Amino acid sequence: MDPVQHHETTTQLVLEDDRIGLRPLAVSDADAHLAGCDEAIIERLGGGEPSSRSQIEAWLETNSRAWASDGDVVDLGIEDLGTGVLCGCVGVQRGLDYLSTGQVNLTYALYPQWRGHGYATRAVRLAMQAAQARRPVVEFVIRAAPDNLKSIAVAERAGFKRSGQTDDAHGELIWLTHQA
Repeated sequence: MDPVQHHETTTQLVLEDDRIGLRPLAVSDADAHLAGCDEAIIERLGGGEPSSRSQIEAWLETNSRAWASDGDVVDLGIEDLGTGVLCGCVGVQRGLDYLSTGQVNLTYALYPQWRGHGYATRAVRLAMQAAQARRPVVEFVIRAAPDNLKSIAVAERAGFKRSGQTDDAHGELIWLTHQA
């Protein structure tokens, strides 16, 4: 199950395994993203308030540009290879205030109908490869709220180990890390 890396235009898959692919997000993903964002995603990643269509489109455009320019913070779409449907997003983040040089924070969110099928774990593994292919990484970090047991389980299935806990401006979070 070796991933195949793609080098086509930014609307094409950049990395895939046998079930999912990662690709740059596009403004055309707005409908799928709006439809897929349930209360769990809005609460955990959106700060509790749903985003408007214009906010989502701006976020999608920012991510498209960030991928094209090798930006420090980018979200990629997770696509089901069998259907071609966008089923969530995975974030690759560098240079954030809580990261050390060489650390990359990963985030992930799957739309409800795609949860429970191993897609988040697959997406994390592919995102690690995509990040490493663009710039060197020393360590990957996933931070999760202590009550977000499903997210913690995803990280652990992807080979991350609990390495600490913080309670700061970003909230109370368990840190899980994976050496690159």
